Formats: sequence, structure tokens, C-alpha cells
Amino acid sequence: MVVFRVANVDDVPAIRRISLALGQAEEDSGSDAGYVRFLLSSGTVMVAETVSGSSVIAWGAVKQSRGRSMLTDLFVDPDHQARGVGAGLLRRLWPSGPREPARFTFSSRHPAALPLYARAGLVPGWPLLYMSGDRTRLAAPDGPAHLEVRRVDAATAASADMQLASAGYADVADVSRLAADYRWWGRGQPHSGLIVIDGARPVAAGAATRNTLAHLTCAEGQNAAPAVIAALLTLDAPEVTLCLPGPHPVVRDLLEAGFRIDDFDISMRTPDVDLRPTWVYSPGIG
Repeated sequence: MVVFRVANVDDVPAIRRISLALGQAEEDSGSDAGYVRFLLSSGTVMVAETVSGSSVIAWGAVKQSRGRSMLTDLFVDPDHQARGVGAGLLRRLWPSGPREPARFTFSSRHPAALPLYARAGLVPGWPLLYMSGDRTRLAAPDGPAHLEVRRVDAATAASADMQLASAGYADVADVSRLAADYRWWGRGQPHSGLIVIDGARPVAAGAATRNTLAHLTCAEGQNAAPAVIAALLTLDAPEVTLCLPGPHPVVRDLLEAGFRIDDFDISMRTPDVDLRPTWVYSPGIG
């Protein structure tokens, strides 16, 4: 017997235990207490526990991302897998079932994951490639005009991002939610946002730490590869990481510069969600 309930901060240690048991030891995973607290403040986090309440055996979370519901995490303790716990938790996180619109996630390649999401009405798309490499081996981007990268605060970058993604329309509430994501991506640093400019025209907006390009919105395919390279060249660390759609036009450039594909997830979405292959994504936040 299993009970499902909304999580609270007291569940953070149990979420960490489950995540570590499943090899999730990196930042932006359930083993990262800051990440879990961010989800508690910005989304819906639920746990499954034994009916006695003595042990949390699974956890998952959803949050709104640009008017769509993203499943950020869904993990079941290894000793309780293959018993329907994950499916039961997913039904609580997405209570309207397969007909519920505007949903997506980045699925692991665990053999139980893709069938679970397919039964929930999501269809698989491109792989999300976890890439890393030496940014000093990258050449400055080619193009008709030099791309300038300006460092800005989270709110400014979020506003530019929303303008780019929505063809000039930016709702104040949506920008506020996106700014919270930007602050998380930048780990609270004052100028972790970035805007890539072609002349006087913004062509991309994103967020970075010293060694990670955490997110980049670029609506125009012809600017997608140069914008990523320009952004990477501004990072402080030589060894950098980012997550890219398999069909992103910069993937080949990065591979030719010696970057590696360390892992990959599979994008899963309902048919009404457009996951653009010209963006840099955060697997946990979108």
C-alpha cells in the first residue's frame, strides 16, 4: 500500500537518498538540496510513501515552463520499482491523464521510462545531448556581422528571452516566472544572464555559470550555431558543458572542436508542444 502526498522541505533528505541510489549525484538533480528547494518554491513536488508513513519510496515534480507543464523529475527507489508506483505518482502530477495538453519532459533511457510517458500521451522526439569540451578550441563564429554578447541580470535576460520566444509578446507574470528560472540557472550571480546581439538586434538570450551554458533561447536557425559559440567563448572556465538537441546546427561544430557527448536523454512531449531544436536546454528546468 502506497500513499501519495505533496512534498515539503522535510522530505529533502529522503529525496536525496532515492536520487543517490539511482546514480543522480550531479547538480540539478534530487541529490542537490538547493534544486529540490527551488522546485518546492516554483512547482509541485510530490512523494510516494509507505502507508505507515515510515519511508518515502518515490518522488516527482512538475513546474510551469512558458505555459506548458514540464515533468522535471520522476524517480522510484530501486527496491520498489516495477510495482506501479511511478505510474501512480505520474497520475497525481498530471491528473487529467493522456488528454491533458501542453506537457513535456526529458526522459532517461531507463527501459521503464519511455513506455510510461508514452502511455501518458507523450511522443518521443530528438535526443538531448549532454556535451562537454574545451571552449578555447572554438573559433569565433562566422557570419555577416560580429555577434556581441552582453552580460546582464536575470530579469533583463528573461525579458529578452520572452520577447524572442513569443515574437515580441511578453506577459509580466510569465517574465517573472522565467526570471526565477534564470536566477536558478545563474546560481544567484549578479550578471549570469546574457544577450547575444547582431548589430543592435538581440538574436539570443540565456544564462550561464562560469563553466556551463545552462540555457539559450534562439528563435532563428541561421543564428543558432554562431550564438552558442559566441556565448561559450564568454565563459570563464576552459572546460564547459551544455545540453543540446541532437539536430541543433552547432553539434557538428562542437564535435569537430573536440567536444564529447557524455550522455543523452530523449525529449518527450504532447503533440501541441514545440520543443525548438535551436535552443540550449536545461534537463531539469526547461
